[in-house]
Amino acid sequence: MPNITFYIDEKNTGKDGKAPIKANVTLNYKNITKTVARGNPKLWYRSQRNYIKGTPPRRKNNIEQYVVASRNPNLQTEHEEVNGILNDFKEELSQYFYECQKENIDITPKLVRDYFNGKKATVDTKKDFFKAWDEYVDWGKISRGKKKNTTKGIETTKKLLEKFEEKTGYKITFENIDLKLYERLKLYVLDELGYSFNYFAGTVRRLKSFLNSEIAKKYYRGTEHKKFEVKEVTGTLVYLTNDELSKLYRHKFEEEKYAKVRDIFVFACLTGLRISDWKELNRANVSGDVLIRRIKKTGKDVELPLLPEAKAILKKYRHQHRLLPKISEQKFNLYIKEACRLAKIKTPVEIDPIRKNGKKKVYPKHQLIGSHVARKTFVTGMVKRGFEIQLIKEFATISDERTLKRYLHIDTDLKREKLKKFGKL
Repeated sequence: MPNITFYIDEKNTGKDGKAPIKANVTLNYKNITKTVARGNPKLWYRSQRNYIKGTPPRRKNNIEQYVVASRNPNLQTEHEEVNGILNDFKEELSQYFYECQKENIDITPKLVRDYFNGKKATVDTKKDFFKAWDEYVDWGKISRGKKKNTTKGIETTKKLLEKFEEKTGYKITFENIDLKLYERLKLYVLDELGYSFNYFAGTVRRLKSFLNSEIAKKYYRGTEHKKFEVKEVTGTLVYLTNDELSKLYRHKFEEEKYAKVRDIFVFACLTGLRISDWKELNRANVSGDVLIRRIKKTGKDVELPLLPEAKAILKKYRHQHRLLPKISEQKFNLYIKEACRLAKIKTPVEIDPIRKNGKKKVYPKHQLIGSHVARKTFVTGMVKRGFEIQLIKEFATISDERTLKRYLHIDTDLKREKLKKFGKL
């Protein structure tokens, strides 16, 4: 940002005892000046030169005072008037420079001279929606300490909205946030892209969070976005029963890659780890029979006692620094399906549609297994064993019960068992 200072031209003091007060903008080693007021040289702050060398001028309410107040009532009024002119000039010029930078307009000596002559470069004072979104992402990272996985979702939503603009020609601005935009976006996501209701719900949730943020409030005062409502669809919960998990754990695989991916999956089923967590584990995360880990998504440390089967899995890889074998997420999800097929985990599962105009389909369970199923298996297993909800949230590092509901599966047998404890009337 160019440096803006003021000085008084005492050599040109007039008969009225006043001299020109000039604004000086230093840019690319060039000085561009403009007379902005007239004042009494006797009242000019003499340490102005010292200020340039590092000694700050006097301040009032954190605003630089270029003209010193006088005990003379008449001169006191002049002091306030001149300082007001100088402060307003500096604030307006600084704001103009800021707008130029935001619009990628080069600040040159010519641009400054044009401004002094009353000609401003074309600056769109309406904030660009997507530039504000970038500002929102940076604000989240720095001020709110949002984790990488959280900001990744926000950035994905921005890319979707940009693609929406490109494909539909429907420009998104702070001025057209209304139900018409909502319906057009819904049509694009659900019908044209064929994405799920939950994907659309996540998009709307992030859009509303942005519009409710302190960043957006600087440019947006509307309330129409509060009417954007979409319910997430609870899809069929896929998890392994205790018998299925035991069958997978004890199966003898001929190929090592399936044995390794099975070990990782079962370990995650016994600990509730996300894939982003178990990929980071090493020997330092185990103390005796306790797994100590920092959850990447939340940044929290959690201690979890290891079950005998989990310890047996770790023992297989005790000669390496990592607790578990290294594998990419893509290969993991590919191999675990085949491993479950070989272990004959083939219970038919009917999948409810989560997309518009979708139909129910039946799959053998092994086709539906992926890294996310391990966490669902862990939480559902704890529920069936009667663990308290608060303890489940602690072990699985789930912050609220809405998220927990995605993992819960209360089947008919468990309901029947609980009702038996109700007793007779």
